[in-house]
Amino acid sequence: MESYGYNNSQGKISKCEYYLYNTVVREMDIVLNHYKENDFIDLKEMIFELYDEDPTGLPITETNIIKTVNESMCHPEKIQIIMIRNGEENIGYGMLNFSWSNENGGDVVNIDELYVKKGYRNNQVGSNFIKRIMETYTNAVLFEIETTPSNKGALKLYMNNGFEISANTHLIYKANQIQE
Repeated sequence: MESYGYNNSQGKISKCEYYLYNTVVREMDIVLNHYKENDFIDLKEMIFELYDEDPTGLPITETNIIKTVNESMCHPEKIQIIMIRNGEENIGYGMLNFSWSNENGGDVVNIDELYVKKGYRNNQVGSNFIKRIMETYTNAVLFEIETTPSNKGALKLYMNNGFEISANTHLIYKANQIQE
């Protein structure tokens, strides 16, 4: 799958239908492409930058990045890595996870990570990514995205794109933690 977008007579797409979808955003030629093996060095660098800028308290390792990439390559119905390009340069990425919501009655697209390099921020790149994901997954009944409370820029971006702070509290349990 070369590039990422949507196009058919109903304006809907399955996860398997893609075509080249270019958009000029403030004199940039922004293209979303599925991750390819030759993207690894850029992806790894950007993931480390994201976790340095917005630490979650959980360390990121190259081993985890490799596991994530492998999972996305083997199970695109579960996770997809989307590279954001300006021409031939990778300037960001997003990770999408897919699930079902009983309470909302349909498919959920979780934008697990969204990163845009510093020199390209405040140019509608993140907003364009979100818009295009929403245009692509028209069958989704819910889109989720998360950020740390201290990341005011990301929170503003997401809220400006229609996201709301959920009434639910997000809890995690680390399956590999030792019980006493």
